This record gives sequence, structure tokens and C-alpha cells, in this order.
Amino acid sequence: MASFATFRSRLICLFALATFPAVALALALSWHVYRTANRTSDEGYRLAVLNVAGQARSVISGTRRVVNTLLAAAGPELAGAECEHRLARTAEVNGQYSAIAVVSANGIHCGTGKLAEFDQFARGSLLSPLASSPPASGAAAATQRADTVLVGRGPLGPRVAVSVQASETTVLAVVIDPAWWSKSITDVSPAAGGTVAIVDNGGQIVGAAGDESPSPAWLPPAPEALARPDSLGLTEADSQDGRAFVYSSEPVDAALTAIAGFPRISFGPAERQLAIGLVFPFLLFVIVLAVAWVAIDRLFLHWIRRLDATARRLAFGDFNVRAELPEDAPLELRQYANAFDQMTQVLGTRTRELATVAQQRSALLRELHHRVKNNFQVIASFLNLMKRERSGEARQALAFAESRVHAMAAAYKLALAQGDIRLVSVPDVIEDVVAYVQHAAGLPGNTITLRQHDNGAFLDLDHAIPLALLLVETLWPLLMAPLASRVGLTVEVKELAGAMSLVITAPAHTEEIRTGRFQKAFLDQIGAAPLLGVAAVLAVTMPTQEAAA
Repeated sequence: MASFATFRSRLICLFALATFPAVALALALSWHVYRTANRTSDEGYRLAVLNVAGQARSVISGTRRVVNTLLAAAGPELAGAECEHRLARTAEVNGQYSAIAVVSANGIHCGTGKLAEFDQFARGSLLSPLASSPPASGAAAATQRADTVLVGRGPLGPRVAVSVQASETTVLAVVIDPAWWSKSITDVSPAAGGTVAIVDNGGQIVGAAGDESPSPAWLPPAPEALARPDSLGLTEADSQDGRAFVYSSEPVDAALTAIAGFPRISFGPAERQLAIGLVFPFLLFVIVLAVAWVAIDRLFLHWIRRLDATARRLAFGDFNVRAELPEDAPLELRQYANAFDQMTQVLGTRTRELATVAQQRSALLRELHHRVKNNFQVIASFLNLMKRERSGEARQALAFAESRVHAMAAAYKLALAQGDIRLVSVPDVIEDVVAYVQHAAGLPGNTITLRQHDNGAFLDLDHAIPLALLLVETLWPLLMAPLASRVGLTVEVKELAGAMSLVITAPAHTEEIRTGRFQKAFLDQIGAAPLLGVAAVLAVTMPTQEAAA
């Protein structure tokens, strides 16, 4: 579409402007859907880790309630013979605890379960609740006992324990089963495509669920850094095995952090949906323009080209051509074709009439010029007869008049040489006029030297006649002068670019003689201009025709 000057380009532009708002709206909607999907995905990542953190807090909170309830119910008996019985009963009812024991500075007093797991905890950390104020008595004792959440590290892997103050010298410590962590967070983990875990401050996995559990390869090289306040929210980083992940973290306790990780997909469902949403409107836009292009060509331009071909034949003079569009052409174009055919018929009739008139006028003009030429010849012959009977000045006057008439007759003769009025050959008319002027003056034919250098110029009749008369008006006074004045008389003609020069010289006249009234008129008629820097009787240039018609 080079410009908007054609019907096709304008209609295509109209279709483009009509469909552009819909395309722009579709693009904006696709971008909005993509941003919404991204926000929904980010909210899903954040919600996953919040659910895991909440579940972990529920596990720890439930453990506190169980321990406080046990201590409130047992009282002093927890340190007596009933200790192991009550602890075993509690472990049996609450299967999520792998070890329960009463611990003092001297060691474990009584306990049940995998007591070896307590070796992974420092004794001082287990007894840290004792540094708090003494336990309350009465009804509030079950809820106001000091407690601590601990993470132990050792050959068995990380373990989480809750230590609650039992007396002034002992604590009741409970180790939560690692399998329980995984079981608890599995219910709130993402359905697919992600992994969640509870990690301690050293980056050790306490419990995990999802696609990548229990392997820690999906975690970043320093997972504990995600627990910093400035890292909360969504973080993009490479995993320990070099894959791109999106991480979300939430603190559970001072010692634990919930982390959710999702593989970062550079071209996931949201991106695919965005690509489709961006490509489809453009594709639809191109299809609409293509259909419009073909439809315009088949429904409109096809018939316009047919009419154009008909008009071109008419332009070349074929007045018998007719448009005659078939019935399947559009009604408006068929009406235009009918008007075109009527115009062609009228134009053909008028052209033939004008051609007839032109032929008649040309014949009349030829006849007129032919009669004028004959009249000039008759007048010249009559003047020649009268000249024979005269002498002296009368004879010279009649010879001069005869030369004038013959100059005009010579121009007409050369113009009508082929029947029609044609351009006059400059060399021929000059040669004819120069020869006749010498003859009329009664002088030898070599009195005037004629030099024509590569002169192939032509003049129309309106300029050839003034040129012939100019020659007569200029040469006659020189021929009537004494013998010394006409010796070396020369007429020189040269062809120039689109013009010619005429120089008449005589040794007795080194300067241009004063031109008469008739000479000035003839020079104006042929559009002559002075030829400067030439010592001559007459030196001028005049425009000519390029070639004979």
C-alpha cells in the first residue's frame, strides 16, 4: 500500500481503522488477564506458605495444650511412681509425639518413647523454661507455665521439642515425631507444582510435603536467609541444584520457618495464554485485511480495471469499443458502463463530423494557397512583361517589384511542393530568392556568392515569406549600386542549435547599413536578433524548426 490515492488503499485503511479498536481492546484484555493470573499465582504462593506456617503453629500450640493439661491433671504425681504410667498413657493417646520425659539438671527422671532423641538437645536448652518465674498455682497454672520450642540437631536429623516448666527443678519435654510434621503440612500443601517445608534456623528440613520432598535440593543454598524480615514475601532464586525457583517464606516460631518453593516457569500457562491473547488479535486483524483486500479486488477493482482497459482503447481512437459489463457486475458500475457507452457513441459521431470538416477546411486552404501561388506567378509574369517595355528607373522599379512577388511565390511553391502545406526548406528558399534577384537585376548568376554550411533548417510559411522578402529588401540596393560596391557580395547561412544565422557582407560596406522600415518589419516577423561582433551589411540569428513535417 504505497499511498492513499487508490480505492484499495483507502478502503483497506477504513477496515483497519474499524477493526483497530477491537484489536486494541483484545490486547488490553489479554494483558489484564495475564496480570491478574500473575497476581493470582503470587497470592497462591503466599497463601501456601501461610497455610503451612499456620498448621505448624497449630502443631506447636496443640503440644503446649497437651503438656499443660497433663501437668495440671497429674500435679505432684508426675514426679512419683505414676510418672511413667501417665506419660505412656499420654504418648498412646497422642501418637504424634516420639518421646516424652521429665527432665531435670540431673537427667531424665521418667519418660517414654524414643528417649535417645533427647540426646540431640543441649541439657541447658531443655531446662531454659526454669529461668522464667515460678509456675502459677490454681486454675491458671495450666496456661501460664513457661515453655520453649527447641530444635535439636544430631545423627537422627533435626527434631523439634517443646519444653514446659513442670516444677521449680524439672521440665516436661515432648519431642514431636518428624513424620507428624510431614503429615500435618501435607493436608495444606499445594496440589501440584510446588513443595512446602518447615526448616530450622540452620536450614535443616524438619518436615516437608509436595513434589520435591523430602530432598532438600529444591531449597536455596542458604534457606535460613529467607527467614530474615527483608526476605518475607516472594523471592526468586536458584535452588541448590541450580534450578530457578520462586520462594515464599513465613516465620513459625523463633526457631522455625515455613518455606514454599515453586519452579519458575519462563513460559508457563499464563505466558501461553498471554501469547495467544496477543497473537490472536493480530492474526484476526491480518485475516480481516486480507479478506478485505481480496473482496475489494473481486467485487470492485476487477470491474474498474475492465472499464480502464476500455477507456484506454477509446483514448487510442477506437470509437467502436463498448464497456458492456455483465449482469453479475455491481449495479452502479453497470450504470456507469452504460453512460460510458453512450459517451463513446456521441464522441465517435462528433469526431467523424469534425474529421470531415477538417478535411474540407484543409482542402479549401490548399486550394486557397494554390490560387495565391498562381496569382503571384501571374503577377510576376505581368511585371516581367511590363519591365521589358520600360527602361531606366521605371525598369528598375518593376524589376524590384517582380523580385518581391517572386520571393513570396517561391515560398508558396516550396510549401505546396507535396500537395499539403509543409515546412519550407531554408536552403531552397534562399537559393531560389538569391538566384532570381540576380536575374531580375540583369546581373550574372555569380554576382552573389551563396554559402550554406550544413544548413538543414526549416521554417513554416508564415516565417519563410518574411525571410524571402528580407533577402530581396537587403540585396536589391546592393545590386543596384555601382560595380565596385557589389564586388565580393556574399550571403552566408549557418545552422545553429535550434536556430540559424544569416550574414550578408560586401567589401564596400564594412558596417551594417541602416535598415529600412520594411526590413525592420520582416526582422520582427521572423523573430531575428542581432549577431554581435560581426562586420556585415546584415548579421542576425533567427529560430528555426527542427525537422520537416
